[in-house]
Amino acid sequence: MAAEGERLSSTLDSGQAAKGVTIEDSSEARSEAHAQIQAGNIMVRDTYLIVLSVIGVLAALGALAWALDGLIFDDVFAFRCGVVIVMVSITAVVAFLNSQSSGDS
Repeated sequence: MAAEGERLSSTLDSGQAAKGVTIEDSSEARSEAHAQIQAGNIMVRDTYLIVLSVIGVLAALGALAWALDGLIFDDVFAFRCGVVIVMVSITAVVAFLNSQSSGDS
């Protein structure tokens, strides 16, 4: 049992994982990962586009509530503005999330 623990710790110390898989941290591995990203095999989105998409979804929900409020209380201005904001927000969210897509899928 002690020999197995020593073998495991020596395996981890030599840069290998517990299952015996070598952890690569070379420039070749980085360039291969970069090539996969460029080829579209790995989905990478910019953080600011995701944040803008979340803000757009929240704006659409708020505008939907405003449009429903205008519909219930017979406020034409609130209803029309709410509907326009919902349409613009949903269009923006789709554009933000599709801007990184290559169109292959």
